[in-house]
Amino acid sequence: MAHHPTRRPRFRGPRLIVRTLHAVRSPEAPSRRAWYIVGGLAFCSFLASLLIGQWLFSNMSANNDDAVYVFQAKTIADGSLTLPADLHADFFRPWMSGPQDGRQVLVFQPVFPATLALSEVLFGTMRVVPAAITAGCVLLIFAFANFSAVMKALGPVGAVPGQSVTAKLLSPPFWK
Repeated sequence: MAHHPTRRPRFRGPRLIVRTLHAVRSPEAPSRRAWYIVGGLAFCSFLASLLIGQWLFSNMSANNDDAVYVFQAKTIADGSLTLPADLHADFFRPWMSGPQDGRQVLVFQPVFPATLALSEVLFGTMRVVPAAITAGCVLLIFAFANFSAVMKALGPVGAVPGQSVTAKLLSPPFWK
């Protein structure tokens, strides 16, 4: 079939990439059914985390850090990373905080409290973030275990024969 000079040829890149990926797919790769099962487990862990958190830990856990995370999240939700250290500093200083340049700074990095604050703003509760983290951990553990099994099945790729990626990451030379 001759190419017409005024028409551009149709780009078939994505279809070619998908076909290539399906052709080189490892037989050890998990099936869609396995991913559906793991997705269901992740969803169940999400719900379990929400329910257990609400029923058993409605007033937080015995770990005193929880109160600091919640306090920092509420501070971030109000639009500030620090608190003013004004006249009340002699009478009130939040636990696990210290003065810095005329402000009270809490000890934790703001990433987790910021996600708690986002959850509070979007859903009206801070419990969604820990539940989502729980579900994400289920998916990541499955993906990492699958990756480790595939890498072991492929043979020694810069590793000691018979050693999985997990064992290589946990072996002492990696940490030196």
